[in-house]
Amino acid sequence: METSTHQRPMEQLVLIVVISSSLCIQISAAHLESAPKFKQDIIPNKVAVLNDSPKFVCRYKGQPKPSITWYRNNELIEATDRIKIAKYSLQISDVKKSDRGRYACLVKNDHGEIWGNFSLEVYDSEIEIDYKYDDVEVEGPPTFSENLNHVGYIARAATASVELDCSVRSHSKASITWLKDKTTIITQQPGKFIMDGFKGVDDKGNYTCIVSNSYGNINYTSTLVVQQRLAIAPLMDDVQNQTAKEGDNVTFTCKVVKSDSHPLLQWLRHYTVNDSFTNEKGEPYVKILSQSGYLKTIDDPRELVLYNVTEEDEGWYTCLVANTVGMNYRSAWLQVLNKTEVRELESEKTNTTSDDSRTKVHETDGVPKKTIIIIVAC
Repeated sequence: METSTHQRPMEQLVLIVVISSSLCIQISAAHLESAPKFKQDIIPNKVAVLNDSPKFVCRYKGQPKPSITWYRNNELIEATDRIKIAKYSLQISDVKKSDRGRYACLVKNDHGEIWGNFSLEVYDSEIEIDYKYDDVEVEGPPTFSENLNHVGYIARAATASVELDCSVRSHSKASITWLKDKTTIITQQPGKFIMDGFKGVDDKGNYTCIVSNSYGNINYTSTLVVQQRLAIAPLMDDVQNQTAKEGDNVTFTCKVVKSDSHPLLQWLRHYTVNDSFTNEKGEPYVKILSQSGYLKTIDDPRELVLYNVTEEDEGWYTCLVANTVGMNYRSAWLQVLNKTEVRELESEKTNTTSDDSRTKVHETDGVPKKTIIIIVAC
């Protein structure tokens, strides 16, 4: 039985070209483009004391990449020594009462625009917020609401939101004070403590809500633990080579063992032009068969199913997985036997075991050693 003469990219090694760490697998720009959207809800009301450093955050997404501008009382804000403008945020250092007002972020691209609106109030010192609940008829110390979500221990990833509840009931006026490790902190809503954005080691600790009225006070404490993630590119198991007969269904499985964040996944089919897997620039000839992520085209992205295969389906298949840290891939060869090859193979199995049979050749072929896979950033 003759060895297959199909050319395979045996001498080549995968070179992955990353154009930007802001990751997006660009398949068709027309399909991926979209108007801006906020990644998380805007927290509209900001409260600060003199010399504090309040920050306004507008996290957004869109394609093409949107631009962001900031306004105060409908006037454009420029960066200064006190006003720092970052990718998603505006922060005011050494805040003054003159900084009070209405703030807004404008995010726009070619497909539309969105506004995020804020208000900033600046006080001389720590605030006492008065509450009076008319439905409480009995005079006495305040009580926590029956539906209070009191959590004693909270573990959150560094990028996750944290919300602590301090809902109370009181007949007379009550003040709510929040402490972190016995130090008073300012909250945007007196009955809740909300922390958005990236949290570091300094944010862990004991958070205490104290509610007081003229009859007494109550309190509770929650312990926050910040879990820092290990930033790694996806880790994968090998994709197994397959041998099938014409008319069979073939399933390739791509297993992601670990990923820092939810990964994007693509299945690629390599093909040749003039018996070459790459062009004169060393770029591969590949066709995207399916993908998950920005455009989900398959129910289970981990599996690639080929139905009723023919000899034309024989070749290299690659599973490419990427996250915001990096990318990884695994490739496998599909061998398709026609009826004559099946009969010959069965005959050889009956008569003798051949070391140079076609099946053995493919088992030693391995994966393609060079393929240039270009991940284009948005």
